[in-house]
Amino acid sequence: MTVDDSARIADLEARLTFQEDTLKILDAAVYGQQRRIDALEQLCARLAARLRDAVEMGPDPGADPRPPHY
Repeated sequence: MTVDDSARIADLEARLTFQEDTLKILDAAVYGQQRRIDALEQLCARLAARLRDAVEMGPDPGADPRPPHY
């Protein structure tokens, strides 16, 4: 193996190490984003259920009193 080959192998190993580190960082970011998406989906489902319940109950007659000129 020549010096040039050794340098190329060392360069490739350094690049591989950098790519592995980058992959770990990106994997952690994707994992965090997925957890956040899951939490937001649960929140959205709860809010949709509350909205459905509010619509089914109908308007509160005391919420908007008639103006005095009626």
